[in-house]
Amino acid sequence: MKKFWILITLCFCVVSRFATAANIVVAYPEVKEPYKAVFELIVQGIQENASETVTPLEFKQGIGSESILSELLKLNADAAIMLGGYGFKYAHDIVKHMPVMVGGYPIKPNGFGGVSMTNDPEIVFAELDRLAPHIQRVYMVYSQSTEWIIPRTQAAANKHGVELVATRADDIKAAMTYYDRLFKRIDPKKDSIWLTLDTVTANDQVVLPYLLEASWMRKFVLFSSKPTHAKRGALFSLFPDNYQLGKRLISMAENTLNNNLIYKVEPMDKFQVAVNLRAAAHLGVQYDESIKQDMHIIVPR
Repeated sequence: MKKFWILITLCFCVVSRFATAANIVVAYPEVKEPYKAVFELIVQGIQENASETVTPLEFKQGIGSESILSELLKLNADAAIMLGGYGFKYAHDIVKHMPVMVGGYPIKPNGFGGVSMTNDPEIVFAELDRLAPHIQRVYMVYSQSTEWIIPRTQAAANKHGVELVATRADDIKAAMTYYDRLFKRIDPKKDSIWLTLDTVTANDQVVLPYLLEASWMRKFVLFSSKPTHAKRGALFSLFPDNYQLGKRLISMAENTLNNNLIYKVEPMDKFQVAVNLRAAAHLGVQYDESIKQDMHIIVPR
């Protein structure tokens, strides 16, 4: 009889465990528009695709990892999804206490799972083949922060029959020197430059204006991983679908809790497309209506 009651008690505990939903807290910093709308869309994607309980936690920038951890413990968090630069910063301490997923920031592999805003190269080369099929060679300049994606980029380039020329530059001066030499030998009929989310080699204030002017004068394809770059003159840009990012993050968090799956940082593979028709016309690239209908942002309108 004693064994019978022990068995019943164990079964009750197991049932209770699965009857009680885990609490996954999604934490993100207080920011102004347009960044606020980005976080809200990621949170929406998390909440609308969650099987477990999701609790949003908006925190002040610079509050510190100890304060965030205290809030997570008060909320009885079983896991945390940390968004943005501050979320990434604090995740290093939070992961010591609970499973953590990180997103909404161009992170690199760093001891916990998540989704980087860095483009999945497979998607990039597929779009390049669709929007600029004449391109046979892609130049990419990267720094230490984006070096982790190079092997995957090379594999994607090989798959799509494109030659990848990837060069490391660890400061803006080195990047500008390389670009200046590249412009003297670039072949507009088959060459292009890809600007990633690298803050050094794709610097918005120094590098981008220089490349935009050069691409216009020499008529070569410049494409980017930032939507604002298409608006400023790049042929096209790929930028994350933030709702789908939230959907992917909650799936990773729940699989970690329920199935003990261990994730590393992965590149973002759900993207929207911005295209600059003025740049396309200048380059002699034409898009039919079926392609235009797939675009999320078209400039100029």
